[in-house]
Amino acid sequence: MPAVIEFIGLYDQNVIRPKSFIKDSYFKNRKTSENQKMEIEFRKGRQLVAPYVSEFIPGTEMVKNTYESKFFQAPKVAPKRTFSAFELFFNKTAGETIYGGKSPEERKADLLAESFAEFEEQITRREEIMCTEALFNGKVVVKGEGIEGEINFGTVEEITPAVLWTQPNADIIGDLQAAITKIGKVTGLRPEMILMDPVAAKLFVENEKIQKLLDTRNYHMGDVNPHEVASGAIYIGTLAPFGLPIYSYQSKYSVLKADGKTYESKDLIPEGTVLLAPSNNTIIYGPAADVEQGIIVAERAVFTDKDSKSNTVEIRTESRPLPVVYDIEAIKILKVK
Repeated sequence: MPAVIEFIGLYDQNVIRPKSFIKDSYFKNRKTSENQKMEIEFRKGRQLVAPYVSEFIPGTEMVKNTYESKFFQAPKVAPKRTFSAFELFFNKTAGETIYGGKSPEERKADLLAESFAEFEEQITRREEIMCTEALFNGKVVVKGEGIEGEINFGTVEEITPAVLWTQPNADIIGDLQAAITKIGKVTGLRPEMILMDPVAAKLFVENEKIQKLLDTRNYHMGDVNPHEVASGAIYIGTLAPFGLPIYSYQSKYSVLKADGKTYESKDLIPEGTVLLAPSNNTIIYGPAADVEQGIIVAERAVFTDKDSKSNTVEIRTESRPLPVVYDIEAIKILKVK
């Protein structure tokens, strides 16, 4: 069992490639819209039951506040890069020797393709941050060049156990059961997984009671065998009482400081937290616009603008992702440390 703790502790949390476990696991629905401002309807708990009525009464008027409607504008994400003609045709590309070997056109194509691939990584990373903020904070903070605001869906309930998981007498099963039951009672929904940051996962796996309940399918000759899955998460095991897979996940991202010159590294998921949430949330992509192509309805829009006067070319990828929480009351955060 100590090997498991060591494995989790040594897991490389640096972002080498874009990790999108939150986005892929909890925002499985994708939509595109041709409207710049979108009316979003999302639930706020409450399971209404059809009432009994007399045969002589047409029916009972039901309240209409199960769904809340708000107008949002999908924020624009647009990494760009400008190249001079000299850079495009003469700069050495990655993997190319000092003696060249590539034609100027090949060098240009490789340089542009490399930039667009980096743009995709950066946008994916931004989407992952937005989805995480929506689930953990109930809102997405939008702050950048020429824009500042927030997209607010409501308050996510944070639950602090009576006995923290740092204590040997912690009731981990009871804490999880209470949160899952509360989600079901209020919304009729059920989480499809249990997500922990590495600190919470370490406390979870170290608990003696939990060791006895981990699904035996995840044991190999008596040792737990966690492994990395797609999008950078660590699969820990399946907890018998719930039949829910348990994952550990963390990622880092860099944000520009107030000085506009240096960067600060931050953890994506708050330390010592456990997320319980359904997967039926949605990302809606707003449209782009081009003077020649008109309105572009897509998740990504690629642009190449040439400037003959400055002898440069600017390339960029635009995306307007808007994560939408299906039911804010179906999300619970356990603060276990």
